[in-house]
Amino acid sequence: VLFFLLRSKRQAIEERDSRAGGPELENLSLLFCVYSREHWHYSIFDLVRRLMLSSFLMALPSFELTFVVAFCLSTYAVLITREIGPFWDGPSDIMAYVCGWLIVICVVALLLTDRTAMRAQTPDEEILPKDVSNALVSTILMCATLTVIG
Repeated sequence: VLFFLLRSKRQAIEERDSRAGGPELENLSLLFCVYSREHWHYSIFDLVRRLMLSSFLMALPSFELTFVVAFCLSTYAVLITREIGPFWDGPSDIMAYVCGWLIVICVVALLLTDRTAMRAQTPDEEILPKDVSNALVSTILMCATLTVIG
């Protein structure tokens, strides 16, 4: 529905001179104002990505499937963001790219911190190392996040 609403105003969105556009786009500008003129549709992709990484993952039946889907979705989103460069300015593209990789790191950290559930099913120590602690993974994530924030 949002895509068709934006598409109906596509010409005005693509011809705008400012991020928000003119008064005819005032009600919709929240959806596209951070994206460049030619990538106004990226907001729909971003909305679907966010819903998939939050709500959709909760409906999956197993941890393994959740991890695989989350890893694939987040990596795909990072690659799309890098290749398209959808934002209004370059620094926003770079920030979105870095934050996207941070999401991928968080997904991998989820696997490392929840390895005890997998260890019950996989007794092989070489697949899941024993010495990775939750505190270490959390500290690394905290440092990465603080580095990105600046």
